[in-house]
Amino acid sequence: MSSWQYIREEKRGKDAHFKTSFAQIIEVSLSLNFRRIAIQTGQVVSLSIDGFKLIWGWMIRQYVVEPLEHIDGLKDGDHIFLRLSSVGLNSFIRFVTTKLILTAPTMRSTVLLFICFTAVCALPPPNSPTVPTLDDFSKFAPKQDVQFPLPPTTLPSEFAWYEPDIRTQSRSPCPMLNSLANHGMLPRDGKNITADMFADALKKYLNVQWSFWWVVAQTAIQTVKPGAAAIDLHDLAMHNGIQHDAALTRNDRGQGQYFTRRNATLVQQLLKMNHGRSISYLHMARLRRLREGQSEAWNPNYSLPGQNIDSVALNKWFLAIDQAAVPLLVLSDNVPDKKENTGKVSVDRLSTFFNYERLPYENGWIPSRYELSGLQIFDGIRKVVSYYTSGPDVVRSPIGLRLTDGGPPSNSDPDY
Repeated sequence: MSSWQYIREEKRGKDAHFKTSFAQIIEVSLSLNFRRIAIQTGQVVSLSIDGFKLIWGWMIRQYVVEPLEHIDGLKDGDHIFLRLSSVGLNSFIRFVTTKLILTAPTMRSTVLLFICFTAVCALPPPNSPTVPTLDDFSKFAPKQDVQFPLPPTTLPSEFAWYEPDIRTQSRSPCPMLNSLANHGMLPRDGKNITADMFADALKKYLNVQWSFWWVVAQTAIQTVKPGAAAIDLHDLAMHNGIQHDAALTRNDRGQGQYFTRRNATLVQQLLKMNHGRSISYLHMARLRRLREGQSEAWNPNYSLPGQNIDSVALNKWFLAIDQAAVPLLVLSDNVPDKKENTGKVSVDRLSTFFNYERLPYENGWIPSRYELSGLQIFDGIRKVVSYYTSGPDVVRSPIGLRLTDGGPPSNSDPDY
């Protein structure tokens, strides 16, 4: 079992007890300060000390001992030293804080302890992925509140879908951008596309916030081709630029050929995540877990960098979460009389989108009548993250793919 899995399982088992003890300790501290009552029974003293033991022991075990013990190269003596050091540190902190709260209950000490305990509760599990600060960065776009007529509710003939000619046309690892190019909403050759052109197409035909996606597009362009004003879609295939390992429907780079094309078996796995029924944030979060486990098992060079970086551009794990949330927001239906989407998409729409890189007008989809803002995108991402962090560490493939298979299914489609 990995360090991360061990820590997560242990944390789950103690969360309820930890939170209860924390609340009880704060209650005792506040009563000491605000009511100025003496502690008359050993039961309350015992409760406070037991609570401190739990909190400080949990913190030191979580953030010091367990992560360090899984560092490669540590010898048995090093493990023993870590244990003894943690016991000493634990005892010292427990002694000081217990004396502080039980023998010198002042307003200053209560505020200090409350801040410390709140900080401890807010700490993420060690080695857990970092969710970047989700600020509305659309303010950095050169234009704000860009509006176009509502997208068509039926597909105009000028935007008929054509399968790309890979000999002359450029395509990316992103099925959404490929779909727009296959419809002619972006240049059909997929070449020489600027941030304005990306944002215009996304706003005109998917009704998403122009300024938000302009910043996303400009960031992507500068990531894969610094200093460039425009890129070809295939430029986005740069490994760990926009393309990354453990994609939902693509093989990892280095796992044979055709890593930028969809793998039909992996698409089938996605469609079966809810036994053939509509896919929601929960199922996309489970699929993220599954694909990360598969890539780690099948790819000796697997990496999903930036998991501890508070940067949307550099955190590839966060980028993968984003790519799980956005299709559900764009392809779902509007909630009646509300400016939001259901976040659930039928498998026939997803099949059309992921298998053929085609907007699923034929499956009853029409673009949202309400603009999909960047903040709504972030809300969808938070939902996927919530299910990801609270769900099981190990998810079984609904189509029977095994981690011991030795590699991903073969992909017969030629590369873009």
